[in-house]
Amino acid sequence: TFGDIGTSSPRKSLDLPSGGLLFLNSSTTTLLSLERLSDFSPFPVSFLKEWIKRLVKRNHFLVALVRKYFRNRPPYWDPMEFREPEIPDWWMDPFSDRLLQNVELSTIRHQRQSIYRIWEEFVLKSGLTPVFTDLAPGAIPLSFPAYTSGSKANRLWFDWGWKNGFNVYSWPTLPESVVEEERPALQYWKRLVCFPIESWMNERWLQERLKRF
Repeated sequence: TFGDIGTSSPRKSLDLPSGGLLFLNSSTTTLLSLERLSDFSPFPVSFLKEWIKRLVKRNHFLVALVRKYFRNRPPYWDPMEFREPEIPDWWMDPFSDRLLQNVELSTIRHQRQSIYRIWEEFVLKSGLTPVFTDLAPGAIPLSFPAYTSGSKANRLWFDWGWKNGFNVYSWPTLPESVVEEERPALQYWKRLVCFPIESWMNERWLQERLKRF
């Protein structure tokens, strides 16, 4: 929001099935044209999918069970095999729009920052190196990123996460040219793991859960 034009992807932190935001901050900014997207939206398919997902996420045991027995873990350790799915273009569906209009950002910020701090303590005790030394006061973090000793250690953390119901993942999906030419970004990628900060997580539950490890 500090530039003339900005974009945001609220679906990543608010569990919206679809929807992005475009910010126009300057009165001198002239937007010549925006191509109209298809009127198709995933509603009511997205509504049913979101309802089922939220039903499962109310129970931490079900989350771990589904991930362990009913889903195949993505190959997070392979930069060529793991590719984030492309998001199709459509208008925001009514379900997402309603959620976005009624969201309380201060509540979400507090919850996600609390989860961030819990992961921070766990990561430091585990001998990993946080990517960031501090968290901006207004941040709504999507994950807790940390560096390991290398790709073998990453694989162990992915295994640990999936086994225990935490979607520990790699980020981002690197362009194929970066991987093929083994550019410097690939070396950082091989050491980076992201510990999840998800809307269903409860601070007390996460603290008690991590005490076992």
